[in-house]
Amino acid sequence: MRLHSLSLTAFGPFAGTTEVDFDDLGASGVFLLCGDTGAGKTTVLDAVCFALYGDLPSRRAKAKQLRSHFAADGVGPSVRLEASFAERRLRFTRSPAWQRPKRRGTGLTEEKAKVLVEELRDESWVAVAGRPDEAGLLVDDLLGMTKDQFDQVVLLPQGQFDSFLSASAEDRQQVLTKLFATHRFEAVQRWLVERRSVLRREGEAHASRVSALLHRLSEATGTAVPVELVERPDEAAASGSTSTWAHALQQAAVEQSEATQREHTAAGDALTSARTALDAARIHADLVRRHAAACAELDRLGAGEERAERDERRVADAARAAAVAVRAERAEAARRTADCAEREAVRVLSGVQASLPGDDEAGRQATADSAEEIGTRADEAARRATFAEALAPHVEELSDLRRELDRLDERITAADHELESLDARARTSAEDEARLDARVLALEATAAGIDEARTALHDVDRSLSRHARVAELEGLARTARDRLHAADEARAVARERRDDLRERRLLGMAAELACRVADGTGCPVCGSHDHPHLAVPAPGAPTEADERAAQVAADDAESAQQVAREELSGVESTLRGLAVEPGALGPLELAEQRRDLQQALDTATTAAADLVSARERLRASAEERSRHDRDLAAMRSSRSGLAEQRETAARRTDATAGRLRGMLGAEEVDEAAADADLATAVREFTDRQRQAADSLRLARTALERRDRERAAAASAEQEADAAAVDAGFADRAEAVAAVIPTERLEALRDELRTRADASAAARQVLADPDVRAALGGERPDLTRAEAAHDEAADLDAVSLTRATRARERERAVRAHVAALGAVLADWAPVRESLEVARAMAELAEGKGVQNHRAMSLSAYVLSARLSQVVAAANERLTLMSDSRYVLEHTAERSVGDRRGGLSLLVRDEWTDEVRDPVTLSGGETFVVSLALALGLADVVTAESGGTRIDTLFVDEGFGSLDPDTLELVMDSLDDLREGGRVVGVVSHVPELRSRIGTQLAVTKERDGSSVAVVHASA
Repeated sequence: MRLHSLSLTAFGPFAGTTEVDFDDLGASGVFLLCGDTGAGKTTVLDAVCFALYGDLPSRRAKAKQLRSHFAADGVGPSVRLEASFAERRLRFTRSPAWQRPKRRGTGLTEEKAKVLVEELRDESWVAVAGRPDEAGLLVDDLLGMTKDQFDQVVLLPQGQFDSFLSASAEDRQQVLTKLFATHRFEAVQRWLVERRSVLRREGEAHASRVSALLHRLSEATGTAVPVELVERPDEAAASGSTSTWAHALQQAAVEQSEATQREHTAAGDALTSARTALDAARIHADLVRRHAAACAELDRLGAGEERAERDERRVADAARAAAVAVRAERAEAARRTADCAEREAVRVLSGVQASLPGDDEAGRQATADSAEEIGTRADEAARRATFAEALAPHVEELSDLRRELDRLDERITAADHELESLDARARTSAEDEARLDARVLALEATAAGIDEARTALHDVDRSLSRHARVAELEGLARTARDRLHAADEARAVARERRDDLRERRLLGMAAELACRVADGTGCPVCGSHDHPHLAVPAPGAPTEADERAAQVAADDAESAQQVAREELSGVESTLRGLAVEPGALGPLELAEQRRDLQQALDTATTAAADLVSARERLRASAEERSRHDRDLAAMRSSRSGLAEQRETAARRTDATAGRLRGMLGAEEVDEAAADADLATAVREFTDRQRQAADSLRLARTALERRDRERAAAASAEQEADAAAVDAGFADRAEAVAAVIPTERLEALRDELRTRADASAAARQVLADPDVRAALGGERPDLTRAEAAHDEAADLDAVSLTRATRARERERAVRAHVAALGAVLADWAPVRESLEVARAMAELAEGKGVQNHRAMSLSAYVLSARLSQVVAAANERLTLMSDSRYVLEHTAERSVGDRRGGLSLLVRDEWTDEVRDPVTLSGGETFVVSLALALGLADVVTAESGGTRIDTLFVDEGFGSLDPDTLELVMDSLDDLREGGRVVGVVSHVPELRSRIGTQLAVTKERDGSSVAVVHASA
């Protein structure tokens, strides 16, 4: 993988769009990513990780707000990375979720995270993924690494491996597990333990089922379970003792069941014989009883023979009188109806005479005549009412026409008032429109200066920011000068102390050499083997170690001086770039000018906002004036139409009134009075004629009904008399007297039928041959037969209970033995699997006797991976430490280490001592940690499929190195460039700026950070 370019927009400290050209930076193989603390150096690395994986590295993954605080409103954060993977060139564009202003209204709304992956094909970009899951799968295929592995392989976070070097075994295990994905071995270990537990539970379940079945056999047979079967169930099951004991119980239960079944068969045969004898005795006794009952019934029936004959005659007479009674009832009902019709006719005729008009003497006379004459008079009254009713529509039409004239007069008056109101509103609308037009023109003139005011305000803000930045940098410059002055003094003191110690050591060199001379060895100065007067060191004389420490302190002071000088130079350089031009306004004048511009901008902004509503009101006013003009024209047209309608209605009213007066002959009456009298007269005459016609029709109907009912009553009486004579009665009254009520008649018939049935049944019993034979034969003893049957039934019930219990016991024992055999068969393979699983789980857990190191499976795999990492790290550590330090991996447990196999030590080849990593100095720790990080990167790369990484970043830590060690580390980093690889060094160490010519400088400012590529000679 090789990076080509990176673009950041509103991401981290970068407010606008920032471009990074890795092809330009990587032309020399190594480039430096430098800048002040907090400027955004690490953000560049975060952007690379975010573009590929959609998230930040693990050490900064908790940061949720990725959008720059310096970005303008509405500008969304995004990252675009262009990189090559083997022969493929891809471009990743991602934007995180962020809160943007709503397009309508106020407030914020969430913008979802987005991703787009494109591939360069035939000189054009083609989209290959548009969803996060698709992009994730594509990165997995291209790199074969997780985000954590990419973080360790490509970004090389030295700070994290500083803690990894001295971490505990538990912490080291978490890091290695995350990088090498050894969860599968932990899963295997957990599965073995879980498998052992599952098989143990299955075995216990089988043992519990076997124990339950043994106790059920014991309860069914009444035999106690042997102690060895209960205390050692697995051994008993394996040896077959359990099966042998169960089958013996089954055989005993079968033999007992067969014996009780034979006893029950004999008792059943005896019960059958006793039941046969009892049935014969009961049948004989029943026949004798039936003969006695039949004789008694015949005697009882003979005593009521005379009364039965009398009842039969009454039933026959009642049957002949039934038809005559029906016709007699009909004749009586017809007579009552005729009398009622007679009374109704008298009542109706009296009412008709009272309701007729006083001058209708002919009508009164007609009511005393026949129904036909009354009908003729009613028809004549109806014709007169119809003629008078025909005049009513003409009177109503005249009234409607006059009411219509009144309504038209009212509408014309209302239209005149509406015309006056509409005319006044039209004049008011025209005046409002003229006033609003003048307001719009004034607001347009004021709002025209908004852009000019905004531009001037922006220039003033930039000038104020420049003044503030200059003031800040001047304070930083003063601080840097103080630091440089202190560093100069510290350097002078350190150099003076070093020179003093060196001079004192040279003066006492004879004594130092004398300390190295031993008896029998030659003097390093003269070569003599005799040493009569060896020099003795003076009290407090400096040693070589003291001089070396003084030299280190002097070097550190000189390095601190160089750092302070570089810091002051950078601040002064920035100050020169921000120098204010002569004659420019000062902060106070700029602040006053800004207030004036802001006030002008606020006024113009308010005018622009008011202009929209003013234009809207002007448009609404114009529309309202136009609407009023249209309403005024429509009202005038309506007023003219109403006048024409009134003229037409007046002509029709005059014509109708003249026509009615001519028909009635009332021309000498006043028009209004004549119309009212005419309507009343017509209505009253019509009502009188209608009332007379209705009354006469009622009278005719009542007389007709009276005549019909009289004829019907006479006919019904004649039919009833004739039916009585035909039925054999003297007259209708005698027939009615012979009628019996229906309920009593049915009761008599039921009594007669019951008597006849009882007599026939008794005679049938007396004629039965079995009854006659029973009277002549020997009578059996029924009491003795019942006692013999009860005794045989008791013996049969006892034998049945014993046989049933024995059979149920046999069935239960057979079922329990069969179930026991099935459980024992299922248990056998579980016992064998449990032994294998127990041995494998103990081995994987590090608890078995075969695991001599007592190391778990996952710890063993991680220990092997750590050995590979140490071997790869030592290849670079040898060069970086000038062959002094070597990492060692030990499988022994350290103090507090519960796992084992993950301990690290550092061997000092100069002293052949093994040291704990925590005893290393800061610079030594960085060297060892960097070598460990590079070694881990090599192993992770190989683990992920050997994906070649052509762009690497080494993050911080160089400030703790002395010049010689820094030289060795840089030589090792130069080796990483073999094969065209590009290495980016992230640091703010001044020494690296002079060693690395290509630099990506990140500068932080008040409105956000920026980057610049710097090419300098090495």
